[in-house]
Amino acid sequence: IRNMLEVLVEWLGGMARDRMGPNWRRYFPIIGTMFFFILVSNLLGLVPGLAGATSDANTTWGWAVIAWVFYTAIGIAEHKQKYLVKFMGPSFFEKEIGGRTVHFRLLIPIFMPLEILLDLARMLTLSVRLLANMFADHTVVAVWLSLIPIGIPAVFMGLGLVIAFLQAFVFSLLTMIYIGLALDKPH
Repeated sequence: IRNMLEVLVEWLGGMARDRMGPNWRRYFPIIGTMFFFILVSNLLGLVPGLAGATSDANTTWGWAVIAWVFYTAIGIAEHKQKYLVKFMGPSFFEKEIGGRTVHFRLLIPIFMPLEILLDLARMLTLSVRLLANMFADHTVVAVWLSLIPIGIPAVFMGLGLVIAFLQAFVFSLLTMIYIGLALDKPH
């Protein structure tokens, strides 16, 4: 078990390094915690009679909010008020004023509400993706166990193992990508 966990942590760490850059170790503890919590919760849902925590909307929403707050805080800490530039849309032209380059973003009234809405929608997509996939997987396993208790449910439980791992991976990967985007220099 220890070797398997070490392989998972090394693999997750390699992905974090690729997605979040040189300071990946600062943010890796939350990513690792997120991955293993979701994985264990997903696996618990495969045990007959137990409901995994990821089958509950409160858990998936909770992790999605944590991910959003985390990557938003990282972006603000890294770039201060310049983090808001990512919500302002394209710069049509630049002008040198008093030794500083000023970007003219004429579409701020259109882009700002849309970009903020899209950023908040990441929480929705993270939580709904995890909830829907795990709820569907656990429901399929439960139905097959109630119909035919031997044989066919084992196939779906095997698929459930793959889905449990895949959903923990996807949630963690998307969070790493969002952190990487928050760390990118605003332009």
